[in-house]
Amino acid sequence: LATKPKFADSADELLEFLGDSNLVAHNAGFDFGFLNHELGLCGRPSVCMTRMRDTLALARTRHPGAKHSLDA
Repeated sequence: LATKPKFADSADELLEFLGDSNLVAHNAGFDFGFLNHELGLCGRPSVCMTRMRDTLALARTRHPGAKHSLDA
């Protein structure tokens, strides 16, 4: 990774790519936490948590008591 750009150097490009779309992730709060932390470190605005669509929460609602890992 030493030859790859730093997050701060690509943050604006990432934010442009994301636009105002909803973002889907499994256990999305975990991912959003890392993303927003890195955005904060480079002085960019956080991604609003209302854009988060969490497939883990959806799976727990639709299939209570089942395994909800990505492998399951």
